Amino acid sequence: MLADLTADLLGRGYGVRSRVRGSSMHPTIKFGETIVVQPAAPGDLQPGDIAVYRHGENLVAHRATRCAGAAPDRALITVCGDAPWMTEERIERGQILGRVTAVERKGRTVDLVGRRARLRRSVAVWLFRFKYRLYCRLIRAEKPETPESLSLSPTDEGCSWPADSPDNDAVASPTAGAP
Repeated sequence: MLADLTADLLGRGYGVRSRVRGSSMHPTIKFGETIVVQPAAPGDLQPGDIAVYRHGENLVAHRATRCAGAAPDRALITVCGDAPWMTEERIERGQILGRVTAVERKGRTVDLVGRRARLRRSVAVWLFRFKYRLYCRLIRAEKPETPESLSLSPTDEGCSWPADSPDNDAVASPTAGAP
């Protein structure tokens, strides 16, 4: 119901603020932070933008990584969370409702658009993924058997916690709506 209200507001051209549940966009957007979403037409979204789109009955915020296809509304766009355990997903551009422009963190608004924001975000994501893979390698080196609470596969990308599965993506639920 709240996802429908948020989608309706974005469709009418209103911006919304929404609290995030999930950690798929960590470190860019952390669990419990508030995001600012502005409406975006499917053609406005560029690789690197954080798209808000409908996924079943939920709204999800993930980074657009690439676009393909000729017809604007039927073209596929590839999205993925920033967290290293996330996998890419293809969606139709018509599913896109808006773009995340800022995140409210510790009483401050952090801009997510522009050259400086992109550079800061790229460095933060790279460092987080590096630390995560290093941690996975250390776990593998210290413990020959995998504990039940941590699922490891032979690749670096396979180190994940069940609580951070794709079912816990950054799901937006509206907390306030106004441009």
